[in-house]
Amino acid sequence: MDDIYYFHGKTIDNIRFTIAGKCSNELILGVSICSLKDRFEKKLGRNKSKGRMLALHPPLRGQVRIPFDKKIKEDRKDLNFFLENVKKFTEFNRKELLNKFHLKN
Repeated sequence: MDDIYYFHGKTIDNIRFTIAGKCSNELILGVSICSLKDRFEKKLGRNKSKGRMLALHPPLRGQVRIPFDKKIKEDRKDLNFFLENVKKFTEFNRKELLNKFHLKN
């Protein structure tokens, strides 16, 4: 079974989020984003983001899939590829992150 990786971060407007991801034939990411009233809890964020990542049926709210091209598939190291792709989300604000993962405000 593929390893599941987690990333905890903050948006540029200081909202905490958790991303779960796994590399198989593509990089699959699930996200949990704190609301403005939430207190950040790692365990809850991991559970929500993992559930969204593993969702199989549309609509895939909270999930993003990043396909590999052939060269990346052959050369990648799963954890490094995951981190390279999720670190960019710390440059988003809350609204942009919600939109990227097809979640409502």
